[in-house]
Amino acid sequence: MKESSDQEIIATILDGEKDNFRYIIERYQRQIQAYIAKLAYYHPQNVEDIASNTFIKVYINLAKYNPSLKLSSWIYRIAHNEAINYLKKNQKHLSYDPDTYENAVFSRVDFDTPRKEDIESILSRLNTSDRNLLVLFYLEELSIREIAEIMKTTENSIKSRLSQARKKAQKISSTYDQQ
Repeated sequence: MKESSDQEIIATILDGEKDNFRYIIERYQRQIQAYIAKLAYYHPQNVEDIASNTFIKVYINLAKYNPSLKLSSWIYRIAHNEAINYLKKNQKHLSYDPDTYENAVFSRVDFDTPRKEDIESILSRLNTSDRNLLVLFYLEELSIREIAEIMKTTENSIKSRLSQARKKAQKISSTYDQQ
């Protein structure tokens, strides 16, 4: 079953083999947790809570999944919504913690310039929307199209918002160059 396509696994789950949902979790849990971690300031409890809520919602809404979309994009959309809701509810209690950051796992990014610490500090100073766009595009390496699907907007909107987010990040980054 592990080698089956997402659609095949979903079909078996919807046909009553509920235990097969573990294959969906195994397939996507790590990347979803990494994505959530970057949005939720790397606090393990936040990541765990948001990821759990995400997969609960995926399971509950599996029958509503549109197979014309990539399953990963649909799961990212749910994770995105869960993270945004969680951050809004807990905004006063959240902050970037460099000690927690050190335990975070990064993938697929060359962090030689600027340093990891600088990137995380820059991201932590951006608003949630800008941080989310940069994380999805640069750290998760999703395409403009996939990000547009996740955020339920147009590709042109994503391009424009991504450009603005880059400029804000570059402005923050320039303060590191002056230090």
